[in-house]
Amino acid sequence: MANEDEFDNADLCFVKERGAENETDEDEFSDSEELYPLAKGQSFMDWKDVESYFAKHGCERGFAFLLVKSELDKNDRIPQYRVYYCSKGRRFESKKKAHTLEERSKTHKNTGCEFHINFQRWKNDNQIRISGIIGKHSHQMSENIQMVASQYHCLTPEMQKDIELLATSSVHTGAIINVLTHKYPDQYIHACCVYNIVQNIKAEKGKLSNAGAAYKELMRRKQETPGWFVDAKFEGSYNHLMGLLWLHPKQIDIWSCFYDIMLLDTTCKTNRFNMIMCVVVCVDNHNRSCLVATALIIDEQKATF
Repeated sequence: MANEDEFDNADLCFVKERGAENETDEDEFSDSEELYPLAKGQSFMDWKDVESYFAKHGCERGFAFLLVKSELDKNDRIPQYRVYYCSKGRRFESKKKAHTLEERSKTHKNTGCEFHINFQRWKNDNQIRISGIIGKHSHQMSENIQMVASQYHCLTPEMQKDIELLATSSVHTGAIINVLTHKYPDQYIHACCVYNIVQNIKAEKGKLSNAGAAYKELMRRKQETPGWFVDAKFEGSYNHLMGLLWLHPKQIDIWSCFYDIMLLDTTCKTNRFNMIMCVVVCVDNHNRSCLVATALIIDEQKATF
């Protein structure tokens, strides 16, 4: 009987040990599941590293965050202290004062979530550390936070360069989105952001074509009336307009007669080419101001004039 009791006790101890091992394994597995954890005392190199890591943490957990407080250092003007809150952290308070019962009550997404985290930059090594954190959320996490939260809609500079390269190569916008999706699988690509960048690039190309059209129109007038003087300077593969000068035949005659007194004035980018407009005025024998030359220039350097 004693041997049987000892055998039963040994089996019971073995079962308890196996259960304890399973519990520790589960705890280790649960900790390893979180790829971007946050803990007090965790250090970062700079604020860009903080924002990048915190954004990945928010995407992993399923919430968005807001920067609610930032204090700059008095000497180097670099943030010394920052506080981030959950985007649903501030509870909504109605500001209705009159006829509160007759007005429609609107719901709000803020639920008073207590999650917030404090970052502080240490002066001895310039590293940024988490000085305090409350990691509990009082709301349900969103599985598609990258699609819902606007702060995750921004494209990185590398993505913008890829879009510019593909758009200037006449690649369709849908194909650009597919390329970005395969190249950056960890980030959700918002089609509206890609379309906006592509449209801006097309608008810039349209400005260049307008400059070419203006030069073409002046050259047409020069061919019809040989007395015209037109000179232009283009640069780059897209024929970026760097300078354009034109004189009417009558202006050339006035210039040749009254070149003693000249007045040159410039305006600050008030045309569709976003260039500086330069006008040259002279004074004739009747003390009248006469416009004798007009030019579009890219800058006001001595070599340009």
